[in-house]
Amino acid sequence: LIRRMTVYQCDTASSDLAEQFTGDTVNCYSDEYLPYSFCKSILFIWTPGSKGEMLKEETGLKALVNEKRKHYFLLQVIYNAGTGFLTDDSGMELFYTRKELEPAGKMIVGHRPSNKLIIMPQADGWRTTGLCSSHCLDSSGVDMVNISAVSLHAGDRAEDMRLIAVHGGMRETVVSGFRSDYQPVRQLFTPYGVDTKHGSVVVECIYSNDDTYMVRGVMGEVEMEECFAVITYTPKIETVECVSEPDKSSIENSYGTEYVTNISKEEEMLKTWNNFSEKEKRD
Repeated sequence: LIRRMTVYQCDTASSDLAEQFTGDTVNCYSDEYLPYSFCKSILFIWTPGSKGEMLKEETGLKALVNEKRKHYFLLQVIYNAGTGFLTDDSGMELFYTRKELEPAGKMIVGHRPSNKLIIMPQADGWRTTGLCSSHCLDSSGVDMVNISAVSLHAGDRAEDMRLIAVHGGMRETVVSGFRSDYQPVRQLFTPYGVDTKHGSVVVECIYSNDDTYMVRGVMGEVEMEECFAVITYTPKIETVECVSEPDKSSIENSYGTEYVTNISKEEEMLKTWNNFSEKEKRD
């Protein structure tokens, strides 16, 4: 039923604006939904198979930090395709303390969710990567971040996924393995350190699209694909997202195709796709 649930903390500077959306879910499925622009700091994320997340002892995620302002959280629930006629009362339970703890952070790393994430037709073992480079991490003023937990996120076409740390030209897998229907948070027995000045983090996803002549990706289809990880780490830095995507020319050079969007002829063709013969689909 549920693909993912995410709790975001909203910027207290926008509390008055957030209050206007309390109890209102109209148009929240759109990227243009206004609270998404000021509720960006992830508190927790849940996927099927996860029993929740326990933070490292004596650490916590800072919340409700301004006593003079109202605080708001945004709960986003993403459902699997075909669940439009069902009802659901799922939610998330958060536990808090007023005790002073070492602040932990959450960060999204990987491929930016955009229409540049493309899986070509008839492709098997298709590899997509997203980079979080030291150029992004080094601005934090912290020499090392220690990853204590990882959650991986890809679509139904994903067959495997890895979070990789790169330093001095050497690659080391931090966590690997993916199933879209069972994806618990990976708690690391020993935190993994990443050098923010010289190291990078790569998210790698392997897809299979060999049973269709359709291009897959983040392009508004029912079967949406993605490729990112959410890491929990200490000490906390201000970066909440460290992602990448290829530019238009890179896509065209790599695939030998012209990258075009919003062509009415193609949109009309997709509406009658099942009426085409196998040869016409290949063409």
